[in-house]
Amino acid sequence: MCDRIDNDCDGLVDEEPDKDGDGFVSVGCGGTDCDDYSAHSYPGAEEIYDKKDNDCDGEIDEGLTMDQIDGDQDGYTMDRDCNDKNATVYPGAPELCDDGQDNDCNGLIDCEDEACELDSVCERSIFDVLFDLSSMIALLKEYKFFAAGIGAGLVAVILVTYVLVRRRKKAPPLEEEISPLEIPEEGEEPKVDETFFEDLEKSEL
Repeated sequence: MCDRIDNDCDGLVDEEPDKDGDGFVSVGCGGTDCDDYSAHSYPGAEEIYDKKDNDCDGEIDEGLTMDQIDGDQDGYTMDRDCNDKNATVYPGAPELCDDGQDNDCNGLIDCEDEACELDSVCERSIFDVLFDLSSMIALLKEYKFFAAGIGAGLVAVILVTYVLVRRRKKAPPLEEEISPLEIPEEGEEPKVDETFFEDLEKSEL
C-alpha cells in the first residue's frame, strides 16, 4: 500500500502503484482505481456480472439485464440457462443420471431422461416398476387405450359371471328322471315298472 513504508520488506517503498496493470493507480496511492487487484475494475469500466464494482461508482453489477448475466460462467446467460447457479446445467449439457438436476434443461431429471436409459444407475427390475406409483401412472398414461380395453374386459367378465351365478341360484332343482326299467341285480332279468306307463297314460288324458 502507498503509505511510504516498505510493507513487504523487499527494500522498495510503495512500489507498483498499479498492481493490476489496468492503467489506473490505486486509490491508496492517490489514484482512482477502486480495486487494484482486478484489471476489470477501474473508473469507466464496463459493468459485468462478477459481484464487483467494475466501474468504481460504488454500485455492484448495476444496470445488467438477464441476457447479460451468466452467474455460473457456463457460457449461457440467465435468460437461456434453466439453472444459472450450476455450471453443469445448461441447454444441451450431458445428462448426469444421479445428481438430481435437469442438466440439459429438457424438463426431465436423471432417470426420467432417455439419455439415462442404459445407465447402470437407472436399471430397474419389473418389481421396482410395479411398486413405483409414479412409474405405474406413467405407464397408464402411455398405454391408456390399451389399459382402458383391459379394464372394460374385466368389468364385462365380472358382470357376466355375476349374472350366471344369480340365475343358477334361482333355477328350480331338476326332477329325478323316471325310468320304466329297473336296473336288475347281477343274474336277474330286467323288470318293467308298470306304474310308469299308468302314470304316463293319466298325464296324457
